[in-house]
Amino acid sequence: MFTGQLPKHFSPRKLAYQNAFFEGEVPVASCPRLTELLADDRGVVKVSLQFEVDEQRRPLIKGQVSTTIDMICERCLDVAEIDVVAPVSVAVVRNEEQAGNLPADLDPLIVEEEAVELLPFIEQEILLCMPGFAYHENETCHSGQEAYSTMPEGSAEELEPEPQRPNPFSVLAGLKAGK
Repeated sequence: MFTGQLPKHFSPRKLAYQNAFFEGEVPVASCPRLTELLADDRGVVKVSLQFEVDEQRRPLIKGQVSTTIDMICERCLDVAEIDVVAPVSVAVVRNEEQAGNLPADLDPLIVEEEAVELLPFIEQEILLCMPGFAYHENETCHSGQEAYSTMPEGSAEELEPEPQRPNPFSVLAGLKAGK
């Protein structure tokens, strides 16, 4: 078990055969691709990774990466705190062919050499689970709008149907029939 300061590089195959466990934190500010999308770079990314080998002798990385990030709310343009929890379920493979043969519940991590940088791996997992757009909850948004729906209150079934209007081309159908 490895708790505290996380290593910069790791060998996923070696750690999987050792049944290793990583737990620690990484500053959000150390994730450049992530901070480009945020209102600020405060906070930490919590990392919990279990390395193991499955029945088919595939090295696996299981666990979770989570953080609370500040993004700009698309409604009110104020800062919104967004919780991001990224479950990690990765199989370490050597090439695209092995990656194509993985079950649907495993994502591939193509590792040709032994050492992998931990920070880009963690950052990628967070980026994959981030929302495309950030919003406050309706009750906490500072935009001043009560609701964000173009539909009137009530369900669609309660709306009155529009009256049927005559088809303007029905006259042409009559002319064609009269030939």
